[in-house]
Parts: sequence; structure tokens; C-alpha cells
Amino acid sequence: MSDNYTVQPPNTLSQIIITPLQQPRKGTVALANVTVDDTITINSIALKESKYGGLYVKMPAKLTTDGTYIDVAHPFNSKVRQALNDKLIDMYETGQFTYIDNATSSKKYSPQVRIVNCSKYSKGNTFLARADLVVSSFVVHNVKLRHTDNGNLTISMPAYLSSTGEYRSIVVPKSKNSYQLLNKAYINEYNTEYMYKRATDDNIKRLKKAGVEFQLAKSATDNLIKFKATDANKVMSVINQATVSAPKIIG
Repeated sequence: MSDNYTVQPPNTLSQIIITPLQQPRKGTVALANVTVDDTITINSIALKESKYGGLYVKMPAKLTTDGTYIDVAHPFNSKVRQALNDKLIDMYETGQFTYIDNATSSKKYSPQVRIVNCSKYSKGNTFLARADLVVSSFVVHNVKLRHTDNGNLTISMPAYLSSTGEYRSIVVPKSKNSYQLLNKAYINEYNTEYMYKRATDDNIKRLKKAGVEFQLAKSATDNLIKFKATDANKVMSVINQATVSAPKIIG
């Protein structure tokens, strides 16, 4: 299981706009746009009627090739998801359809932005790479990187094809500064070279204690760590030290 989505500092829902529908559509009574840390806006979050009574929140999703739906953007732990659900449902039921963080206009947000699971495409593809974008406690899947007409690199957020034949973004940067922040983080990750190594549970503990940055993929029988090539000497030093200090078993 990937250990890429480590818990981030608490996020701030800096703006929420709820649009009630005049007539429910397939159980959907309202749509919400939520801005996280004044950095990204997640559109088309649905408030739906449950067949068991009450409301629930459905994050925007896309249909996969195997016929299942997966969330495009969502909180990456149950605590944040529950807090978002409670906030949206309470706003709708009390008729509060707009929320703006009191400090939004004057506050300097410090969003925790990370690009993880970056996979580069082979040459000839329209896009250069795909990755997951993490902003504080929210994940946006399938964010892509491509060349612009003038040769620069730019991010391409997930979108859907509307009934009118137009592509509409599911997630958008909140501002030009937000776009530049996300774009820079993606390009830095794209240009970073990584190395991989099998590691024991003891190696993992020692690397964490030493403050070495790495990503972990763990199975029932193996650990595989992914780390920056520039940190190779640091990683090997910690692992080799663990090997040397381990007691020898005789007999």
C-alpha cells in the first residue's frame, strides 16, 4: 500500500458556494464548489438524497474503462471527509449557500502542496506525465503535464465533456498565483530523478528517525522505498549503519 499521502496540517475551506437545483436530478438536490486553502477549487460536488433518508455528499467522479466510478478529487482521510460532509449538509439545510473564510481577504495561506505518483508517458504522447496533486488534506487524481504551443510546460487539470460538447474543469487553480505554485511543484517533481531499493522494517524506522524523505510501497512480504537520487548516499548510509550495528547470529 502506498504511503505517499501522509497526513498534512489541517486544511482551510476558504470558500464554499452551494447552488440548489430547482428540481432534483437523479437524487441530486444541490451542487457545491469548494475552495481549499485559497489554492484549488473543486467543482461539481453533489448533495444527494439518500434512499434511507437524509443527505450525503458525493465527490466528483469519472467512469473508468472497467465500468466503475472513481473520485476525481476527494479528502484523503475519513476525518476530513466527515468534516466536509457535515459542513456542506449543515449549510444546505440551514439555507446558508455561501461561505467565505473571515480571513480570506487578508490571510496569507500556506498550503501544503505535493505532487505524488508521477508517471512519465512514452515519447509521442500528447501529455508528458500524469500524477496526483495533494493540497493539504485533499487529493486530485490524474493531473497531467503537457507542452503549450510556445514550448512551456503546463498542468492540465481533470475535466469532463459536457452535454454541449465542451470540456469543463472539475478542479481549477483559484488564481494565477495558485496556478504558478502548482505548476512549479509539478515541473520540479517531473524533473526529479528517483531511485528504488528494498528495505527492512528496521531500515524504514531508521530512515524515518533520520528524517530522510522517501515514499514507501509495502506488501505482505516486502518493502520498496522510492527516494530522490540526490539522497542516495544519505539513504545508503542509514541502511548500511543499520546492517553494521545489527548483532551477528552464531550457530
